[in-house]
Amino acid sequence: MSIRHVHAGQVLLGEAGDELRAVLGSCVALTLWHPVRRIGAMCHVLLPRRGTVRREPADSDARFAEDALRLMVGRLREVGVEPGACVCKLFGGASVFASEAMNTGRDNVRAIKALLGRAGVELVSEHVEGTGHRVIRFVVETGDVWVSHRRRPVLLHRRQDAGA
Repeated sequence: MSIRHVHAGQVLLGEAGDELRAVLGSCVALTLWHPVRRIGAMCHVLLPRRGTVRREPADSDARFAEDALRLMVGRLREVGVEPGACVCKLFGGASVFASEAMNTGRDNVRAIKALLGRAGVELVSEHVEGTGHRVIRFVVETGDVWVSHRRRPVLLHRRQDAGA
């Protein structure tokens, strides 16, 4: 099995034999999987929107929700897969900051859901929001997505050297 990591701002296309992985905090990962063709895509979204400074979207920049979904749809269509025929799952969007006023995770989830609704893509499963971080493993052959979720931050102490 080929393990491929999907980093923030990336969209990767996979086929049977691939496992796509992402580590998420406030970021979200969206998976689209075609059950007959056994082809899937995963994006790793960093922010809900580009912000006040508008620029033309880059062909490989999936940091923002709208660009990520556009890139996923384009890549799937290049291989003859229509997104509406895919199984869609959403993950991540945790609250990682102390302030509720700035909840990027929640905003990421809302942005992706709104875009999916406009695109006519049905979300069949989600594991979103809350706290902590998630590790996502998307097995493209089966369409299964495994989630490891650590809800509490882990505090690591610096080792005390003897005699210091």
